[in-house]
Amino acid sequence: MHKRLIICGIALLLCLGASGLSIAAQDMGDEKPKEEPKKEEPKKEEPKGDGIERKDVPEDFAKLEAPDLKAQETIDAGKKTYEGKCAGCHGEAGQSDGKYSEKLDPKATKLADAGFQEAVTDQYIFWRIKEGKDGYAGEGKSKMKSFGSMKDAEVWELVAFVRSLGAPKVEILSGDEFEDLMRDFKSANKSLRGAGHDKEAATKAGEKFKELAPKLGGYDGNHNGKKARDEADWKKFVKAMEDAANDYTTAAKAEEWDKADEASKKIGESCESCHDVYRKRHR
Repeated sequence: MHKRLIICGIALLLCLGASGLSIAAQDMGDEKPKEEPKKEEPKKEEPKGDGIERKDVPEDFAKLEAPDLKAQETIDAGKKTYEGKCAGCHGEAGQSDGKYSEKLDPKATKLADAGFQEAVTDQYIFWRIKEGKDGYAGEGKSKMKSFGSMKDAEVWELVAFVRSLGAPKVEILSGDEFEDLMRDFKSANKSLRGAGHDKEAATKAGEKFKELAPKLGGYDGNHNGKKARDEADWKKFVKAMEDAANDYTTAAKAEEWDKADEASKKIGESCESCHDVYRKRHR
């Protein structure tokens, strides 16, 4: 009897143990494995400008310091080199329409394109001129030759001209349109002088000069509609007038008349300096 009780007890324990294991196994089966947190991949920076992925500029080139690329004499020198070495593929105006362009696959880069100009650094252009460039992967066989034998100064001149291709072009008026512009300037000048310290009149005169100043681009100071010889000069005059007109308008709105009077003088000086320089040149 005693043995039978022991055997029954052992059997019961085994049943309970098996049941426990079954429940434990069921519980473990219901439990979902913990997922490791996903690692965020660094966001890939979108290519600037035209969206084309370009190689990084080698360190030796990236650290080069560009000279003044807006100096007109530098741009002019670069233009001569460009016409002899680059225009055949890239086109005279950087539109990839040179005499050899039809044979190229891929086509030469449109250097005047705003997207290209935004996407690349001066050092990138310098590097590509110096070392050349293979065509894009899988697209034809054409590639840009290197001009490694050129002196650095000559290459920077080319870079300056390439940059100038992307500069906004100013429409040159002629005939009646030019005369209308001159009349508008005379009228604006008269309004400026007559505005005195009247807030509304002064603000209106300042806004008119702000509107007219950009239209000056490309003209000499002789009231004859001829194109200015030196682009750098008229850009300087136009910028001076725009800045002065902005200062004048801001001061007039705030009724800060000392500042407005000072800005008014600068508007007059920007007019006189332009006329004076070009009258001397065109005598």
